[in-house]
Amino acid sequence: MVRDIHHESTLAERSYFDPEGDNEIGASGSADESHTPISWRGDPNETLADWAIVIVTNELETVTYNVHKNVVCFGSRYSRYFAKVMTNGGSSSNVKKTNRKGGVTPFTKVEMDQKDADNFPIVLDYMYATCSYMTSSGTIATATSNLTAPTLTSVGTDEECSNPSSIDGIRTENAVSLRYLAKLLEIEPMILAVNKFIQKDLDFTTGPTYLCAAAEYNDTRLMESAQRLCAENIEEINSKALMKLPLNLFRTVIKSLESFEDENKNLSCFLSELVCRYLEKHRDNLTAGLLLEFTDPILMPYIASEAAIGFTALIKELHCDDVKSHWDDLVALGRRCAQAVVREYGWNDFCVDAAIKEYLMNMRNTPNEPGLKTQTDSLLFATSFAAALDQAQEDFEELHMEQEKLQGMVSVLHETVVLLEKASEKKDQYLEKQNRALEAARNEIQRLQDQLLDEKSQQVHRHLMPQYSEDSAFSPSIKKLVSPSRLVELDIHAKKKTKRIKELRTKNEMRSHSLLP
Repeated sequence: MVRDIHHESTLAERSYFDPEGDNEIGASGSADESHTPISWRGDPNETLADWAIVIVTNELETVTYNVHKNVVCFGSRYSRYFAKVMTNGGSSSNVKKTNRKGGVTPFTKVEMDQKDADNFPIVLDYMYATCSYMTSSGTIATATSNLTAPTLTSVGTDEECSNPSSIDGIRTENAVSLRYLAKLLEIEPMILAVNKFIQKDLDFTTGPTYLCAAAEYNDTRLMESAQRLCAENIEEINSKALMKLPLNLFRTVIKSLESFEDENKNLSCFLSELVCRYLEKHRDNLTAGLLLEFTDPILMPYIASEAAIGFTALIKELHCDDVKSHWDDLVALGRRCAQAVVREYGWNDFCVDAAIKEYLMNMRNTPNEPGLKTQTDSLLFATSFAAALDQAQEDFEELHMEQEKLQGMVSVLHETVVLLEKASEKKDQYLEKQNRALEAARNEIQRLQDQLLDEKSQQVHRHLMPQYSEDSAFSPSIKKLVSPSRLVELDIHAKKKTKRIKELRTKNEMRSHSLLP
């Protein structure tokens, strides 16, 4: 028993058969050669295509694409439209196409415009992007599909398939067409991929392009987004692109500006220049009603001077009957334009003689035309002349108001001077009063000083000298009337006199007693 176990382990350790020996693998070709790259391009007999999509642009031109049902109907980027048609045998599915080998290949016919037909290969490339190869048995190795089919093999992760990658060949010019095809064929990952591209690509430069394309495909949501972008940023939008817009789209952008609440003079002047350039470029669409619609005071409260000159020239190009039916409104517009020019350049440069000569010359050059043509020239002449007069009147009134303001300022200054003079007079009176008070105080001080001296002189002749404090020879009442320095001086002088009086008294007493010869 032990020997059998040892014998089996020895056999297991030995290699009696080489799985790759004698070049058996290489003899039949490499492993990669047994897998055919999956593609809708090329010969359908070689790519093993099992369905055909026929794109019809008109009765004479058709294009056939040989595809694989597993990719188109069951791939990770499958088309719900083709899945319903191919699996359920819809009305668009037929089986009349015959391949080279004599077999019958079913096909689906789809009608579309030439522009969309040109972009259809991009759709197929997007659907086949996740497919790797096809085995010799006809099995397609692809990413995880949304539908299950026995011929599919998963080679990708759910995360890789749930996030649609970028679309090769997509650009601004065909993005709306690809969005239309993705929605038509119901390819949800592609719809999301195209939407993300448009979100990043929609800007001030591409906005008008997307607006035109969205209107062509009647894509309401995209058209509203592009229109809002152009309206809210009209000063930054590419003006050349705006000039290329059809009249109906240009009108939607311009009319949407009416929703702005803030009155912006700069925006209004910019809008007037933009409208003027557009009407000059599209003279075939020019009518009095259109001109008045775009220059409505609610939409355009201010007109730039250059645009005003352009609008005046456009008024002269209007048909006589058109002018007649909108006469009053054109008069108001001509007046606004003339006022804008006069406000910019002033009324001093308005030459009446030159205006009259131009008016008369127009009458002379159009003698056989109806009177309305001449009436239009009269309108422009009258509005220009009236605007010059109005501006002159406004300038005169403004000058008159300035003069009144200056006169008022002079009057105020005069009143101020009078008040200052009165204040100066009161100041002089007050100073004079103070000077008199000071003089009176000086006189009173001098009188008190003299009185003090007299009082001291009288004390010399008195037999009994009044006894004061040792510090001073003056009474407290006198101290209050004299300054300290003067009081000290007078005190010293009084002491000297007192001493002299004592000496004289002593001598007199000695004489009286005959003590001295």
